[in-house]
Amino acid sequence: MDFNIRAVSLVEGVPAGARVDVGSILGKEVQFRAGLPYSIKLPDDAAKIARIPDPEKLLTALDGWARIYVFPDGESDRIHVLAPAETADGEIVFYRLDFTRPRPHKGPRPSVDGVGGAVMSYEECSTWLMELSASWRADPDRKNRRFVRSRPCGIKPNKIRLTWVIPEVVEDRAIRERLLAIGDANGVDIVHVAPRDYKDTKARLAKVLPYDGVVICRHFAPHINEDAVPKQVSKDLVHFCDSISLPDLESQIRVWVEVVAEELESRRQYEQVDEEEFLLGLMVRAMLSHSKIGEFKHCPRETVLRVIRGRRLNVPAAQRVLDKNSEQHGDTKTSTALFLWKDHNDGRQYFLNPKRVGELKPAAANSS
Repeated sequence: MDFNIRAVSLVEGVPAGARVDVGSILGKEVQFRAGLPYSIKLPDDAAKIARIPDPEKLLTALDGWARIYVFPDGESDRIHVLAPAETADGEIVFYRLDFTRPRPHKGPRPSVDGVGGAVMSYEECSTWLMELSASWRADPDRKNRRFVRSRPCGIKPNKIRLTWVIPEVVEDRAIRERLLAIGDANGVDIVHVAPRDYKDTKARLAKVLPYDGVVICRHFAPHINEDAVPKQVSKDLVHFCDSISLPDLESQIRVWVEVVAEELESRRQYEQVDEEEFLLGLMVRAMLSHSKIGEFKHCPRETVLRVIRGRRLNVPAAQRVLDKNSEQHGDTKTSTALFLWKDHNDGRQYFLNPKRVGELKPAAANSS
């Protein structure tokens, strides 16, 4: 889960429009509590965080953090703080803060210096996590000098296992390490099956069961067809990839991970907490964040579901939850539903029931 973007996106994170007064936090010690505690001290001088773009926005990641990555970088430690955040239109992005701190030989740890940061899309963050995972795996000698802190979250994404039929080497690069990094960043166990003759490949596809889906690289394995895949695997989750270059191949496997995840989420419920309660809380919190309360603050169904789609969660289940907790607005009746809707020429328009606003914040809190 350390590099899994699907797990990172489930943390509540930073609400839309959040800002911090930079002057008020300079020199403060920030605690990140997750198992073993970890802390950093911010510099007293604002010039030492000047390389962080839009610090009033990005420094909110210190409160809404999901992951802290710490690793050696010469005589210093490099520290990354990663937090999911909502945009004004309900999309999900990821704030990243980059710090460096000299490694003291004696005495207390010095304060950090801000050396950068970024606002990343889902795809950009996935790529960044994949490259970070790959660089850590490529340097096993420093394993004991780096660590991750993960913010606790009551819900975990479904486990996914895929098989990828691809040669062991593509463009003079070994595939195995790239598979591990892609799997880390997407929360997937990817099993590598190198294509050989038909019978051998079919036998090995059966031997590595169980798995949820298969990607077959047709350019490298034109002789491997759907019949080589065991019957236990749904034919809908067998994908033939025609890409040739390594970047295109990696892009294909990442897209297929999302396809398989969406399909599995439509069949299975999340672990540890009630899925309906979690999805309802996410939608309510997003509507509260954007003041969609009352009939004059309505929005289409797609806007209500945007927070679910942005996190690559179970959209069909969220649609059922929305229908279960909504009813048509009427001027002459008092409704107890959380969501109300009115018919418009372009379809139903949804808003939160103003008579239940007092109850909505507790419901939203359950999604964190």
